[in-house]
Amino acid sequence: MLALFSILPFLIATLAAEAPNPNPIALPITANGFFNLWGSETDYLANKYGHSHAKIARRGMVERQAAGSAELTNIGTSYTVDVEIGTPPQKFESLIDTGSSVMWVISNCTNQAECGQARVFNGSASSTLLQTNNPYEIQYGRGTAAGHVAHDQITVGGQKVQAAFVMVDELTEWGMSASSLVGFAPRSSSWFQRVIGNWAEPVFGLYLGRSLQATESNPVANNGLLTLGGVDSSKFTGDLHWITANTTGWWTIPMDDLKVGGQSINLNLESNSFSHMDGKPAAVIDSGTTLINGPRGPISDMYAKLNATEISNGLFVFPCITGQVPSVSLTFGGVEYMMNSDDVVIGASTVSYIRNRFNVTLPGADGDYYCRAAVDIFDPPTDTFSAPSWIIGAAFMRSVYTAHRLNPPAVGFAALADSSSSTASASDGTVEQGGDGKVTQEDAGQKGITSGASTIVLNAGLASAALMVALAAL
Repeated sequence: MLALFSILPFLIATLAAEAPNPNPIALPITANGFFNLWGSETDYLANKYGHSHAKIARRGMVERQAAGSAELTNIGTSYTVDVEIGTPPQKFESLIDTGSSVMWVISNCTNQAECGQARVFNGSASSTLLQTNNPYEIQYGRGTAAGHVAHDQITVGGQKVQAAFVMVDELTEWGMSASSLVGFAPRSSSWFQRVIGNWAEPVFGLYLGRSLQATESNPVANNGLLTLGGVDSSKFTGDLHWITANTTGWWTIPMDDLKVGGQSINLNLESNSFSHMDGKPAAVIDSGTTLINGPRGPISDMYAKLNATEISNGLFVFPCITGQVPSVSLTFGGVEYMMNSDDVVIGASTVSYIRNRFNVTLPGADGDYYCRAAVDIFDPPTDTFSAPSWIIGAAFMRSVYTAHRLNPPAVGFAALADSSSSTASASDGTVEQGGDGKVTQEDAGQKGITSGASTIVLNAGLASAALMVALAAL
């Protein structure tokens, strides 16, 4: 990781400054669906945010796999935007990750089964490519990616800059059509820091759409919007509510409250200095993470209110209530934001299937359904983990419009203009699920699939991009 810093002096030269763009640049986002009901993000996050403990995290991953616990695979919907690299430019689908500052692209694929449908960057075809011998390794889910640092012309939304990135030479268990990741974390090495002076204002906005049709083989275009140099006010209603952010590494803001069923959970501040901000829990807003992930104490308290059972390390299921899902809201800057019910519950499976798969005792009849919510425990690999332990992913971000401002540093949220994306809670702290009030395959916004002996009811509002990766070590 330090290798990149050793060559930074050689990467400072940028292209000639382009004329400032007086208007925000709107870029359509494509949704790519990929789902595993029992996926876990703990080791993915440990590698992404705790790069100094990467070996510990990887060792934990091997141990968990050997124990037959939750699968460490990709879960959710990834969001991509077109990125061009090189001269002449080569275009790639690039995963949008506000939790990482790195940019990488697949540059070699010797096994299509490992690389999936991804297009490969042809470095020899670029006249402006400068390669180095500095290695870089990326860990995600079950797979790995290894490569080396290079720099070339990178263009996003017409904004061109000469910048460092990673050429991935070896890749395992990728299986996606996206070939690249573009980081939007507020570190000085992020590509957008090199062009932000040309924007109308130092702000970018994200609207993440919700698609019922997005699958790994069927990406859905125009399913969101990335706006550079401003925000798209047509996507939200009312005002943006800004929260002062700590941008030393990520878009980190203080979290006031998390409620389930209308009840506040005990957020329990931790002793780790990275775990609090202004006397409140510190939370990273991360489009490259699928779920809402938090410390064991508060998340256990939340699931206790739902009579949930922990069936694997950090993975809970709770009895599905016919026609209802618990309301979940997060409060930032004194404003409460209700999650859409489609994003609260990832999916469900029968008691018999869960018992057999996880070898656990679970109350109820064999045919009863238990639900999995989009909230997981994040157990850092060591007590000295140097990053916030609340990671707020796309499961929440789909329910709000999100703006990121570099100067003065802040994150802003607003209610979505699309009324179908907002959810009101009932007096009993639940929200309706599905068109007819039943948890069945026929409900609107759900997909039914068969896995083994069990029918799994999948909620179509799956969260975004855990399959994206990258140790955010830049």
